[in-house]
Amino acid sequence: MLEYSKEEKAELVKNFDQFNIKHSSATIKAFTEKGLYMLATILKSPIATQTTLAIVNTFAEVREVTNNLAEYSGLTDWNDQQVLAVLIPFLTKYSKAKKSDIARVIGSHVSETQLRRIIERLSQPGEPLIKTGKTNNTIYSLSTEFRSKMNLLQEAIRIGLTHILKGQNHCDMIDNVPTDGTSD
Repeated sequence: MLEYSKEEKAELVKNFDQFNIKHSSATIKAFTEKGLYMLATILKSPIATQTTLAIVNTFAEVREVTNNLAEYSGLTDWNDQQVLAVLIPFLTKYSKAKKSDIARVIGSHVSETQLRRIIERLSQPGEPLIKTGKTNNTIYSLSTEFRSKMNLLQEAIRIGLTHILKGQNHCDMIDNVPTDGTSD
């Protein structure tokens, strides 16, 4: 069993005031998971058993969340392609951005260090971003080569969709032709 210090009690009151322990003079005690198992071997009433099982299940759920914490926190880390997917529309609309603008657009998906590394990788020769200016006045924009490739891809998509739609209309016309040789 654990006994909370006055500082720990103050922290508990600060974070969980709904427990109504603010003015209590009693010290707060809590069981560890191991202590709970030991207590469960002593208490045998049906209510004690149900309560113990509920608490044990809670410990198991907390342990599962704790074990998966690294995985959950990893979900907020974006890779280069995810950052670029957000930057392309922004830079297409505004044509340029400071690192602070990029950080604001990306939000909390990457740390400042991760963002700096991703921007550095994306602004290497042959990559989509161009970096101009000095350290405090650095401006990022999409490279001309990347913009040309984007325009070419958009045009290819437009042409492809046009052909698909024309083909669909042609199929609709064929579907409406009577097969018995009569006309409408």
